[in-house]
Amino acid sequence: MKMRAFRKANVWLLSIFVVLLAATVAEASFSPASGITFSASAYGDRAKLVNSTGLTGLAAYASPASCAAKANLFSQNVEYSVPLFSLVGRAALNLNLALTYNSKVWIKSGNTMYFNGEQGWPAPGWRLGFGRIDGVYTDSSGVKHYYYIAPDGGIHDLPYNSADSLYESTDSTYLDFNDSTGVLRMSDGTQTTFALQGGTGGYVLPTQVKDRNGNYITINYTGTGQQISSIVDTVGRTVSFSYNSDGTLASISKSGFGNASRTWSFSYASLTLSYSFASSLTVNAPTSVKVLSSITFPNSTS
Repeated sequence: MKMRAFRKANVWLLSIFVVLLAATVAEASFSPASGITFSASAYGDRAKLVNSTGLTGLAAYASPASCAAKANLFSQNVEYSVPLFSLVGRAALNLNLALTYNSKVWIKSGNTMYFNGEQGWPAPGWRLGFGRIDGVYTDSSGVKHYYYIAPDGGIHDLPYNSADSLYESTDSTYLDFNDSTGVLRMSDGTQTTFALQGGTGGYVLPTQVKDRNGNYITINYTGTGQQISSIVDTVGRTVSFSYNSDGTLASISKSGFGNASRTWSFSYASLTLSYSFASSLTVNAPTSVKVLSSITFPNSTS
């Protein structure tokens, strides 16, 4: 009798443990980075089509086919991409690195104007790398959201779906994010693994991009902000990043044929912000910012 009671007690305790474990897994694994100035409601507004950046199939663009800049007629954003290089990888998982600029750096939410609220990198308005996950944020209805910033600067809202315990896009991109594993799945089978960088208050950044066949690209970080330290492609080639004393990106370099190094250099200028909004609005913006002024390519053109 004592043994039977002991077993029942163990089963009861195990059941409680499983329930508690499931509840723990259901809880969000990440918190908003301290550098992001958006509130939960402001980030919700940022993700709306009227503030869309990057390229989306839900908008119309006014640009000739030969023009690199694309003007979004709905959000009035201008998107411009600067290809840096492309390394052919295994099974078509190439290392394509590009700088993308989006002109819509001011966002209105409620009575507040936000400048660069999601913190562009390597400078306001710019995106470089493999994206970022921001969140988790809880909206006024109690629904939790993550926001995926794509490499082109587009922002995808990923609200929680209790049916499958995943955070899923609602803009026909078919993205789903598991914040327990940190894995974002794309519609083509690509899986990007995200992890917190720099400890509490840091950014949730991609550490690996893997295709359906198991080939992968690895991204390493310095632990400061969004700074990438190196990228290793599917065949083991390494691309290195260096930084100025103020934390701005100084250069990107990789070895070419015969170990000859090729370097892309970046220059910046200080800009004092000048604006004139209605007196009823609160402005959330710094006094001055460092803006990207030029890129020098390995052939010395800029």
